[in-house]
Amino acid sequence: MPIRIAFVNLQLGDELLGLTRAIIGQARACREANLPIDFWIVNSVREGYENGIHYARFETSPFGDGATRLFKSRLLARVAALSGYDIVLLRYPLAIDLDPLAFRRSSRCRIVTVHHTKEIEEILTWRPGIGSRARGMLERWNGRRLLSRIDGLVAVTDEIRRYELRRAGRSLPSRTISNGIDVSRVPLTGFVPFEGKELKLLFIASSHAPWHGTERLLASLRRYRGPVRVVLHMVGDAAGRNAGTKEVEGPLTIINHGTLRGDALEAVFRDSMLAVSSLTMFRIGLREGCVLKTREYAARGLPFVYGYDDVDLTRDLPFCMYVGSTESPIAIEELIRFASGLREMAGVSEDMRAWAESHVDWRVKMRTYYDFAREVAESSPS
Repeated sequence: MPIRIAFVNLQLGDELLGLTRAIIGQARACREANLPIDFWIVNSVREGYENGIHYARFETSPFGDGATRLFKSRLLARVAALSGYDIVLLRYPLAIDLDPLAFRRSSRCRIVTVHHTKEIEEILTWRPGIGSRARGMLERWNGRRLLSRIDGLVAVTDEIRRYELRRAGRSLPSRTISNGIDVSRVPLTGFVPFEGKELKLLFIASSHAPWHGTERLLASLRRYRGPVRVVLHMVGDAAGRNAGTKEVEGPLTIINHGTLRGDALEAVFRDSMLAVSSLTMFRIGLREGCVLKTREYAARGLPFVYGYDDVDLTRDLPFCMYVGSTESPIAIEELIRFASGLREMAGVSEDMRAWAESHVDWRVKMRTYYDFAREVAESSPS
């Protein structure tokens, strides 16, 4: 008899469009590969079924969003349909919760939590202060209580998996499954070859989060005094500048686009020679990562630079360049040499696309999720 598997995401507050797109991609990959995994988003707005996702709506607390967030596990426990599954893959909702074991108590199914960061370190680093310290203490205490009662865990990097196992304080089934992307839904935009006079860079960051490395990139570019002009396309809100503005500083031109979507975003992709991925993940205690925009760049066939150890990348891949995981400035001359070398490589964009399909497509990742869920479901109770 086949097992029933649910992949559950709890969304509090406004919908995270990037996360929803990723879940839609996961669901599509499972349908195309005939993998029997149902996807759920538990939220405060939508009910029903759309784009391969089941939506379960919860009522917010009459005492406000803060009170709702303090009983997250109870929100999951109230979704009666989840009790009909054999195993739930639960995107870890944080244990900053006054009743973190409510879903565990209410459910007879196996529970596997899915982790994307070192939670305590990120809480303490992101907007530090008294409130962060209080949340960090609650996560430290309740997180261990919850992780000591689950049936397995998945992490997007080996580093995070080892961290969560230490928090759990016991041996339990675990697997590293990095982030993926729905390659078929990403256009192959390629890149503009560098001809020696002007280097066009693309940097996408939706927020001021410390792991993007906006300051490191800007400081590096402002140090450069070489003969090559550099144009930096800044997309998103990380720079804190008004959209539509342009700044010229010697050989550097910064174009601040703000948030872009659709044709406007595609036009910037097609006008770029190199993309820049996350540069300072160490600020939240992470050495390894599997950044989503890195995967999008690969699927688009746009060469990129990055500043962390990626689970899926090896340093010998010809289409990407590692620039170190430090606060040290990036040598722009090295970026120029890298871009110049790409001009001599025939079919590099098509090779990137093929690599993305075989290594980071959601069809590859979801097969691994399914196989691990079956292992946990068929193992002896922990």
